[in-house]
Amino acid sequence: MKRISFDTSRVRQLLPGIEYVYPPAQDKVSIYDITRDILTNKLDASTDFAKTLLSTIQGLGPMYAASLCENITDTTSIVNKIEHLKHEIQNQNFKPTVYINDSNICEDFYVFSMDNLENTCTAKCFPSVSEAINFHFKHNIVGGKLKQKSHALHLRFQTS
Repeated sequence: MKRISFDTSRVRQLLPGIEYVYPPAQDKVSIYDITRDILTNKLDASTDFAKTLLSTIQGLGPMYAASLCENITDTTSIVNKIEHLKHEIQNQNFKPTVYINDSNICEDFYVFSMDNLENTCTAKCFPSVSEAINFHFKHNIVGGKLKQKSHALHLRFQTS
């Protein structure tokens, strides 16, 4: 457990033996509840579309928000992408994908395509989210150990 005292957060503490308090609400809207009008108004008033999506829609991560906004300069296209995402979620049209970089290390995994990673990584699709997660962590553990060992060797040669 990571210890968080009032030195780190003035909102809440996270320490053994202290009652857990949920973080404060962030005034974000569920993707199911957000309307085209609300989203369009927020995006029209924004200079950073990805940040606006991130601060408006619950459960949307920074990488996916950036991917949704990549190469888009108008609000209508983003609103259409969010509507499409909502439809895909409601219909459970998931496409579990692990993205592998040129060094054969898993960058990340997502349940939907990531346009920005499609250009720089190899996409490996899986029939289920569980299989994608298992593959990702199995290969990242191996990749992480190799990275640690190669870093240690690199340091050893630098000091020699």
